Amino acid sequence: MHNINRYNCFSISLDIILGLLSSGKPAAQSSLGWQGLPARAVDGDYRARYSERTCTHTQNDNPSWWRVDLGQSLTVRYVRLKNRGDCCSDRLNNAQVRVGDNEDVMSNAECGPAFTMEDITDVRYPFRICNEGVQGRYVSVNVNNYLTLCEVEVFDTLLISNNGVATQSSIGWGGAAQRAIDNMLTGKYSRNSCTHTQNEPNSWWMVDLQETFDINYVRIYNRVDCCQDRLLDAIVRVSLEEDNQSGEQCGQPVSALDVRGGKRISRQCSLNGRYVSVTVSNYLTLCEVEVFGLPDAATITAREAAAAEAARLLAEAERAAQEELRGIRLVGGASENEGRVEVFANGGWGTVCDDYWGILDAAVACRQMGYQGLASSAPMRAEFGQGDVPILLDDVACTGLEENLVDCPNIGIGRHNCAHSEDAGVVCNTGDAEPGPAADQPHIRLVGGSSDSEGRVEIYVNHYWGTVCDDSWDINDANVVCRQLGYTHGAQDAPQSARFGEGDVPILLDDVACSGTESDLLACGNLGIGRHNCAHSEDAGVICNSKLTLIVGFPFFCIGLPDATHIRFFSFFNSASAIWNELEIRLDISRECEGRVEVWSEGRWGTVCDDYWSMEDANVVCRYLGFTEGALGAPMQARFGVGSGDIILDDVRCGGTESSIFDCSHTERHNCGHHEDASVICSCNTDIRLVGGGSELEGRVEITINGQSGTVCDDAWDINDAHVVCRELGLGRAREAVSQARFGQGSGEILLDNVGCGGTESRLIDCSNIGIGVHNCAHSEDAGVICIGTDTPPDPPVRLVGGSDNEGRVEVYADGEWGTVCDDYWDISDARVVCRQLSLGDAREAPQRAHFGQGSGTIMLDDVRCLGTESDIVSCPNIGLRRHNCGHHEDASVICTGSGSQPNSDIRLVGGGNSNEGRVEVTIGGRSGTVCDDAWDINDAHVVCRALGLGRATEAVSYAGFGQGSGDILLDNVGCSGSESSLASCANNGIGVHNCAHSEDAGVRCTGTGSQPNPNIRLVGGGNSNEGRVEVTINGRSGTVCDDAWDINDAHVVCRALGLGRATEAVSYAGFGQGSGDILLDNVGCSGSESSLDSCANNGIGVHNCAHSEDAGVRCTGTGARI
Repeated sequence: MHNINRYNCFSISLDIILGLLSSGKPAAQSSLGWQGLPARAVDGDYRARYSERTCTHTQNDNPSWWRVDLGQSLTVRYVRLKNRGDCCSDRLNNAQVRVGDNEDVMSNAECGPAFTMEDITDVRYPFRICNEGVQGRYVSVNVNNYLTLCEVEVFDTLLISNNGVATQSSIGWGGAAQRAIDNMLTGKYSRNSCTHTQNEPNSWWMVDLQETFDINYVRIYNRVDCCQDRLLDAIVRVSLEEDNQSGEQCGQPVSALDVRGGKRISRQCSLNGRYVSVTVSNYLTLCEVEVFGLPDAATITAREAAAAEAARLLAEAERAAQEELRGIRLVGGASENEGRVEVFANGGWGTVCDDYWGILDAAVACRQMGYQGLASSAPMRAEFGQGDVPILLDDVACTGLEENLVDCPNIGIGRHNCAHSEDAGVVCNTGDAEPGPAADQPHIRLVGGSSDSEGRVEIYVNHYWGTVCDDSWDINDANVVCRQLGYTHGAQDAPQSARFGEGDVPILLDDVACSGTESDLLACGNLGIGRHNCAHSEDAGVICNSKLTLIVGFPFFCIGLPDATHIRFFSFFNSASAIWNELEIRLDISRECEGRVEVWSEGRWGTVCDDYWSMEDANVVCRYLGFTEGALGAPMQARFGVGSGDIILDDVRCGGTESSIFDCSHTERHNCGHHEDASVICSCNTDIRLVGGGSELEGRVEITINGQSGTVCDDAWDINDAHVVCRELGLGRAREAVSQARFGQGSGEILLDNVGCGGTESRLIDCSNIGIGVHNCAHSEDAGVICIGTDTPPDPPVRLVGGSDNEGRVEVYADGEWGTVCDDYWDISDARVVCRQLSLGDAREAPQRAHFGQGSGTIMLDDVRCLGTESDIVSCPNIGLRRHNCGHHEDASVICTGSGSQPNSDIRLVGGGNSNEGRVEVTIGGRSGTVCDDAWDINDAHVVCRALGLGRATEAVSYAGFGQGSGDILLDNVGCSGSESSLASCANNGIGVHNCAHSEDAGVRCTGTGSQPNPNIRLVGGGNSNEGRVEVTINGRSGTVCDDAWDINDAHVVCRALGLGRATEAVSYAGFGQGSGDILLDNVGCSGSESSLDSCANNGIGVHNCAHSEDAGVRCTGTGARI
């Protein structure tokens, strides 16, 4: 700081009054320039020309500062500056006022923001309010420039009059009352800054402060050009009422001394009021009136209430805007995280029907609301009250992964069969979602059991843990759960009825139907995620067989004794022995994968007779013992030595998928000796490779099993076997299964023969075969494969084979291979999806029965049921990739119109009385014919009229109304939405496919070229202009509208057409009284976006089955209103 005491000066106070703290106090500044002493800023002289020696001046310091010492630490609320008026006023740009107890002014607190050019341009007295007051002894101004101040006033109170409203008893010479609070202190009438009344016995001026204040003092600025004595005997009053004569007097009347003392006249008081007035018996002229004070308790309370209300309204507006932006809100709940679900669609809010409503739907709603904890429940039956807005969604079926509720499958915006008693709700979790398992961990857990191997089954799906209902729950389901959790011995039991306690998470699965071979519980049949008819009293559980573990330090496997049965090896190589819980196990660790089979039953061990003993039986034993790869061999005749004691099982016949040998067909009576003891060789370690190919994707298959290498014989070798090899090698799927040593003959052992893979196995050794090393082959029969590799899938993953560019057999690409589509349920909607996916326009036909020849290889899809709007064929409902009950003679096909085109169709009207009506005849692909009237309606007729340029349809004519045609009938069961550009684009049975005669030829009546039906619409019988019975005038005919199918979307169209905003209700049953005359419209079906009622689907003008007791009406929000 520059020589802080060098330019200290004292001034003489010219206006010492309560509240003005700075007048006459010691002042200092950073430097002195052009004799601009710091005391000039507190000398009470407001002249603003530097030549009049009333302004301070520093050098161009960095920063330049000026400071006044108030003598003690005081509360500073208001600081006002007088800027120069002759030049250089912009030097105060970025100036900062500071208050504090530190002489180093830059260390003190800021009083308001820095001044801007807007604050100082054409403003003679820029000011700053220190919010809530700032405590300090020193008040300063600093700027990075020359600093010139013509006056600085520091107050412990606030100037409260400038925002008021001024009035006076009369106006003279243009001296309006508001001039006295315009912050212009010139004192000259010629500057248009002073008020003026007529000469009245009681001239008065008054300011309404708009709020009540505790007033400290009032300062009046008199004229300086003349007439100062007119204020003699003037009285200042403060009042709570708008009355210039009532209220209390603030100080003494203006005296001759006041008038002679200068232009400022101050009056000190301590009064409460809203109105401040000045009265005099003379002309009344005031060049400024400044009222100082602080808000009283009532004003503070009112301001706080107003601020709170403003904040509430702002929050409400922001919440409404956020809700509209999010497209969802919760209504009627006790807290923000619960309530009735309402969605925003088509410009309005609406509820959601609870048909099929479940926890995954609620999860999407909660996530859309911003809750990461998802949903804790999905209440139904209007638990949070019935809504009063339209029902916008029904049959919602979310997967749980959608971002918005309206993105979930549903039957269409505004379409439903519900009442508000079925409004859906949610309760959202406010915390974070429970973390799910790691990606490499099972998405399943056991809860509530006494050990890790038992408990209530809970699965993790789409961010949710949930229980499984015990409907149809059995040991096969339990086996899948246990194996998924790593219990390779499968399950002992499948408890029901919440044996391990009731869960507190959603119920996610019901009617689970596993075969027992699935790798994941979700792969089993079920009703669908979140679909059930259960309570937690039906939670399913499992008890798994404990895992086989190798006890460190002991050369044996500890299996443990179960409640019922167990199984063990006895090795022929008795290299070690031990006793463990009365269980003796002798096992050669180097040969741990093979041995004689013994089982535990009814407290004793015993052997298994080898009658009917097979690889299927051995596979069950090996998997039970933890050898997940299954068996390599099933030796008989006591291969690993004869046992002793009982022979417990005989005639064992396993299917190979059972979890325990006791689940297999067997008898506990036998006709055997121990020389027939059964054994197993389990798979411990295998490796596979391709040899002799031209690339890494092909070659002769060679396998290594327990250290022994060899080839595979091609007996029964097929594409499923090849798929397993390619997948095991990480080379995708197989293109070809190669036989007869195409990749050269191997040498050494042939290890596998008669391999029979299903195609889903993870390793070749898991497939059925006749035993390791057992074969009847030579190396000239060595098997090979050609793999596809992990290449980039084609785009699009669909193609047409066997036809021209626009037609052919449909083949889709998945998991590295192409496959056909079965024609079960195949129709024109499925074909449309394929044609659109291939950018080949629309579908003309959907041929079945291998119309373009039979494919080969995989049948990829079956039971395809597209709506016709899907983006790709695989997205359509189907029973899963490669699942089917078809042969290639059922391969599906399509015939498309061609890229960017519509079907090559022409259309004409025949047999009518004029050019706007007639029998519909079409020409498609060179064939001409009529259209059958099955399902023929006004929407189909609209498409015909528009295609012919004849406006809209007034009637869809059936039963050969314009005479019977001849020749072909080309279209039947036409189903247009009304928006199509040609009739051939509408849904139909297929070109030439029909069950009709020409007595059913369809026709139309159109409005005519370029015309519309010219409707007028009005509301009749309502209590105000926003409601009433709907009456329309079409082509000169007037009449009512029937309420069949009448809903809120129809009402929206009426209200919008009348300029009455949106509809709040669609009124039925002649709610506004019965009309008379014609009923012109029936079965109106608007989407809500149409511009006029007649643009909506309907039966046709005058076609109805109604009485006037069914006249439709509406209630609208009114002009400009929104709901």
